[in-house]
Amino acid sequence: MKITRQQLRKLINESMDIVSPTASMFLEEISATFYSGAGRGVFHEKFPNNCVVRFVIFATGGDTIYISDIETRGRGCLRKGYGRKVMNTLVAKADMFGIILELDVSPYSESITLDDLYGFYASLGFKPAGVNDHPYRMRRLPE
Repeated sequence: MKITRQQLRKLINESMDIVSPTASMFLEEISATFYSGAGRGVFHEKFPNNCVVRFVIFATGGDTIYISDIETRGRGCLRKGYGRKVMNTLVAKADMFGIILELDVSPYSESITLDDLYGFYASLGFKPAGVNDHPYRMRRLPE
């Protein structure tokens, strides 16, 4: 099922209004750590040579946060460790607040394979979530 950006923004806005106190604190911490401005739940980090890692996050209930649309943008910016740096920060903050992270593995370009992405997220502690309707869903429990 595809959803439009407008529908995604609406879901993000609704989810941020119905979050647990812990998830709310986590989202406030993320807002203080990363740049925002493209809409509620949309964040980015700037790196040298006009490289940017952009991601969307929203609460899905309880202490679970869904990471959506994470991508590295800019010419020559892939495989420089920028995405890992952003993900390491998200994981560390999630651990600090006891937050469960979820995402669906999906390559943005042909420069990275599904297997590469699985390996990348597994190296950050994500494991297959075992959700029948979402075979590419991964989940990371707080450590």
